Amino acid sequence: MKVLIFSLLLFSTHIYASIPSLEGLMRNPSNHELDKELVVAHIIVKRTAADSDFNDDTAQVNTNFFKYLLVSSENEDDFKKMIAVEYENGSYDVGAVSDIKKATRIEGLLTNDNTKNILQSLILSYTFNSSYGFNKIFKSIEENYKSNSELINKDKASLIEEYKKFLVKKKEYEEKVKEYEDVNTAAPVSPLDADGEQKQAEIKNIMNSSLYRGTNNLKLIKRNREFVWSINLDNIKGEFKNDTHQLVFLELHMSDDVYTIVPRSYVTYNGRYTLPKYIEVKNSTYKYLIEIPTYYLLNSANKSIAERRQEYIKFKERNDQRESAQVSIEGEEVQEKVNLLF
Repeated sequence: MKVLIFSLLLFSTHIYASIPSLEGLMRNPSNHELDKELVVAHIIVKRTAADSDFNDDTAQVNTNFFKYLLVSSENEDDFKKMIAVEYENGSYDVGAVSDIKKATRIEGLLTNDNTKNILQSLILSYTFNSSYGFNKIFKSIEENYKSNSELINKDKASLIEEYKKFLVKKKEYEEKVKEYEDVNTAAPVSPLDADGEQKQAEIKNIMNSSLYRGTNNLKLIKRNREFVWSINLDNIKGEFKNDTHQLVFLELHMSDDVYTIVPRSYVTYNGRYTLPKYIEVKNSTYKYLIEIPTYYLLNSANKSIAERRQEYIKFKERNDQRESAQVSIEGEEVQEKVNLLF
């Protein structure tokens, strides 16, 4: 009986890890774990008309330049806090700092603007391995969408985690016994060893139950010669590669428009971190392009987010001494700057 239960546990753990959920897929699972304290990403966002092309010299294109700094270490007090620094141009020089847009936790990035929420959620997904933004969006537009917390059978997941911890403790105990022979501490007790018929029946029921409650709405289908994970709900449609779990496309039916998202040119930064260099977003009015030209992580806990913000504020104040007239020296009207993210 114990062998059977043990096999079921291993099988459940394997299934738990191998079957993706939509929320999990939006965490950029092909990326490496964020193993340093601070994420730094240069973000370029462009917008043009839906029927225009960014490479067309005659197209009217709005362009914003940002640097995102996000604290990624759970051990830091500033965990999940971030600032977004805006620049006048793509030099990313301190002399081009024009604004500091946020000094908040990532939750504060979302507003009532659908377009900006989608763009911010993409940035969070690919630079911070976070599905927070998309989880909020999915919940707002699709009643059939289930988050991980709603899908997982918590009793079974908890039992699996307890058993995994037991195996670690059991191994440590056996090593101590082998080394010292006389060990005063008691051997760890398996969570599967329950006293009483009622408790044993409860454990058996948990192990016989499914790890997922309901369905995660993902299906593995064949597309041409490859298998892909497909989501096909009323307001959420998309596909992900089977091997890497990278997003192929995502279509969101929002309250104001239909948005199509297509990542392109997945690249690996510093030999470790994999994310798309370009992400295209399109609705009926505009076409957007997110470019991530620079991405790296730092072990830099010597400054808080507040201290970093103050540094950039000083750069901005110095740069603000330049006159910010709406009319150029030649008297030509300068196009009003459009902020695409904030």
